[in-house]
Amino acid sequence: MGDYNKELFSEFEFIRLFNKHIKNKELFFDKYKALLDNNKGKKIILNNNNTLYIPKRIKENVKGNILIVSHELNRTGAPIVAYDMAKLFVKEGYNVLFVAPCEGHLLKDLLNNGIPVFTMNEIYYYQFLKNDISSFKKHIDLDILVDSFDKVFFNTAILFPLIKRYMNNYNNLYWWIHEGSITYKNYSKLMPKYINSNVKVLCVGEYASKQLDMYGFHYNQKILNYGVKDCGLKDKKNKNKKLTFLNVGTIGFRKGQKLLIEAIKKLPKEYFNKCEFIFIGDCNINNHEENKIRLEIIELTKKYKNIKYFTSFPRKELYNIYHNIDVLTITSRDDPMPVVATENFMLGNAVLCSSNTGTSYYIEDNKSGYIFKSGNVNSLINKLKYIIDNPKQLPIVASAGRNIYETNFDMKCFKSNIFNILKEGEK
Repeated sequence: MGDYNKELFSEFEFIRLFNKHIKNKELFFDKYKALLDNNKGKKIILNNNNTLYIPKRIKENVKGNILIVSHELNRTGAPIVAYDMAKLFVKEGYNVLFVAPCEGHLLKDLLNNGIPVFTMNEIYYYQFLKNDISSFKKHIDLDILVDSFDKVFFNTAILFPLIKRYMNNYNNLYWWIHEGSITYKNYSKLMPKYINSNVKVLCVGEYASKQLDMYGFHYNQKILNYGVKDCGLKDKKNKNKKLTFLNVGTIGFRKGQKLLIEAIKKLPKEYFNKCEFIFIGDCNINNHEENKIRLEIIELTKKYKNIKYFTSFPRKELYNIYHNIDVLTITSRDDPMPVVATENFMLGNAVLCSSNTGTSYYIEDNKSGYIFKSGNVNSLINKLKYIIDNPKQLPIVASAGRNIYETNFDMKCFKSNIFNILKEGEK
């Protein structure tokens, strides 16, 4: 990014807009658009070290202005699908501003797609606020954005303090929830028990919706599955005689890599020798339990040639890995709708997932995918053996999985669903 210019910035009086709660939307967007036009390819630092990143190329749209607030900018499931949502809105003629607490790997992707990004450090404080709503400052920088944009999306359940802040005073708010039980175990006592009608609550699949209900949050939520761009079926050039199983995800208890490790160790030799296992995922090495799992995977790679481990790949390179596997394994103990599963449905790979995933709600076991009992190593071993014993079924199962994608997760479906929801909100 280029250098920022505080003098030019102050010419537009943008700082004063943020220091005073102004309800003149036309004035705000005149200043905002002028700021973007005159500072393309630059970053501008505001008060409190909040930073506006401006793309080099910005498409001027006319349909409206949409704000998307995400809990992070890393290449994990929820931020990725929020990024895809942002691209869809821009394509459909909306101006989009993407807000997150700090920089992350998705920052460059957003800017390359002409989407400005605002990093607000203060969201970290509000995101994990454990006190009552009254402890908020009278005005924060995010207030004027929420007040000025036509529609605002808060992405993930852990942004509940912001929902509590805005649900009594603003219209056209959407809360897109991706979480399962682990989040509610930590935050259920802090989340609002009731949601006002000005907030439309959306859940990624039935699993996420049922988890809300299970913890007593009856928000009159609707289902909004994310969309994944159709890259077409993978080219069937994989000549590897071994069946290749891939596991992708942040290493830790929730994603269940330990379960797959135990299954591999107990898998009979005649089955193990017919397979290749690939792990992709990183962890916080300062977290003892997570790092212990990572080191165990590394030890397996030293002992066996048919086990491989990589920390991470950019999304495009990850797709190259997908093209050379047979089965994606989702071993999570709690995973509402893993994007990697949907991506592999789309490419025509078979998916093996635990019963505690949103993906399992769409699979007919052994017909459009494979399901094992969550947390049960013997169930996972039996399913691995079944797949290895029936390799000729894989193309049939993968084809049925592709149909799951086309029916539920294609971008055309997502576009239709999201705009129907927006129309309902305008009634």
